[in-house]
Amino acid sequence: MRARHHYPLQEWLRSEEASQLLSSLGISYHFWELAGWELRIPAVLAQGPFRYAFTMDFSPRGIPYLDGSPWGTLPLHYHTDMEARLMLSGRLTMRVQPVPGQLLEVELFPGDFVVLPPGIWHRFDLVDRSPLSCLCLATEADSLAPLFPGSILSRHGN
Repeated sequence: MRARHHYPLQEWLRSEEASQLLSSLGISYHFWELAGWELRIPAVLAQGPFRYAFTMDFSPRGIPYLDGSPWGTLPLHYHTDMEARLMLSGRLTMRVQPVPGQLLEVELFPGDFVVLPPGIWHRFDLVDRSPLSCLCLATEADSLAPLFPGSILSRHGN
């Protein structure tokens, strides 16, 4: 049985409790005012470690899902580098597995900015059938390639 913590409230996400919990997992959370967000990206990239920024737009018909279901998603996976996302529109559930058997679910809203450390198992799911848009930041052009349970890299890496 998995322990599940579900935190859907935007107010909670911006609380000290949420900040401490996410920080204890190595996850950085910030709230960005979205007005003029595009103007801040060059400064963020100049500070490092991120070098690439791109937007991802998801819609009910817009992306192929690995499990074949119309509302499936990538299974739990990790990356060898940091992953950062700024929610621009819509809602997304971030699911993080800090240790086997424990699953933390946090709903992200526009303006929420999260940075996941390398090697943390996670997945993102659409909350409803509404389109969403997010900004992704990466250190290398291909650093967001997901690694899955059972893959050769998974067995030799994390």
